[in-house]
Amino acid sequence: MLMWIGRAASLLVALALAVVGVLFVYGSWNAWDGLPPDGPPLGDADRIYEIGTALFGLSLLAGGTWITVRVARGVRQRTA
Repeated sequence: MLMWIGRAASLLVALALAVVGVLFVYGSWNAWDGLPPDGPPLGDADRIYEIGTALFGLSLLAGGTWITVRVARGVRQRTA
């Protein structure tokens, strides 16, 4: 029973990581739009910051996806 709770918790954490990664990438993507409602165009330092934020988000997304696949494969192998 505890193994299933642990696997479910791992799966939820992995999915949460992936969702947070998507939100980071989405926020960075929107910052590149320099149209009037969003403010002036970004300077060089701001662009470097947004690129770093987007890469961090992509790493969270990749890590969350990788952990999700590992947990799902472990559950499938244990039940087969």
